[in-house]
Amino acid sequence: MSDLIYFPSFEPENEKWLKFSLLYLNEFRPIIPESGRDDISDTYKFIRDETDLINPLTPKYIYGESASIKSIEELEKILENPERYQTQFLNINKWKEENNWRYLIYSEKFSYVFEDFCIQNNLGIKRNKGLLVSESVGYIFMQNFANEISNQTNSSIITDSKKFEAYDSYKNIQNLEISSTHQLAESVINLKIPLNIKDIELSNIINFRNEHRELIKEFQDSLEKIEQKPNDISALKFIGEFDNIYNTSMQKIISISGGVIGTSFNIYSSLEDGILDFGELSSIGGELIATGYGIKEIIDETRNKRKCVKYFANLKILQ
Repeated sequence: MSDLIYFPSFEPENEKWLKFSLLYLNEFRPIIPESGRDDISDTYKFIRDETDLINPLTPKYIYGESASIKSIEELEKILENPERYQTQFLNINKWKEENNWRYLIYSEKFSYVFEDFCIQNNLGIKRNKGLLVSESVGYIFMQNFANEISNQTNSSIITDSKKFEAYDSYKNIQNLEISSTHQLAESVINLKIPLNIKDIELSNIINFRNEHRELIKEFQDSLEKIEQKPNDISALKFIGEFDNIYNTSMQKIISISGGVIGTSFNIYSSLEDGILDFGELSSIGGELIATGYGIKEIIDETRNKRKCVKYFANLKILQ
């Protein structure tokens, strides 16, 4: 999966989304300028420092310059005909009310022309670290900013914000493949963990991630492969595919092992646990070498899936 550029804020407001991210995302990249590196919660700092989930992206001026121009053009259209955009935005008339200016766009993200436009049109006010605007104006800018980064770095954008879904749909910025993968991941995890994820301590999820990093990566890889298939797949079907792995593998082993199934299964188990190397098979007996190589093909074929099964098994103890 390509880099995931997170917007519009530095950190998710939804703790549930953050917990799920720890359980299945390799990483995501919030856009955090140097002047904002300390403007995050202690919990978020801890996750940033103790896991590999959060990989902050420092904005470049070239992205902000382009996003500034596109945002100005967009805001001009909305302000000229606000009635056309009532479906995408509520209370456009309140964008110019100072008591609604609560979103800070940091100076490193925009050009002076955007600042001048917002001040001249009474959409915001200059503050020490940037420009204070309404949440809607801030979202419009950050969507354009994230999209510029995405277009120029071959990455995807991701958000947990639900407030501007109509606008996202209007702009057609949602990556449907990314969105469906995350929905599938959350559904699968919900079916496998013993508790509602909101009842699991964040510290336990952080520890789980750090202890099972390789398995999480295999789970993510498996999700991506499933999503490449032409037909939609439900969480239950996804889990079912992995629940059948051992049965299928054993049937294949039996079919190639003949009368030495006991020894062959020991080989299979040892290989799975990383105990036995194929270079050692000759010491077991020449008659088993062919069988051993047959088992190797099966193990290579199902290795990633077996790691995914192991990930599911470990999720069951998360509480």
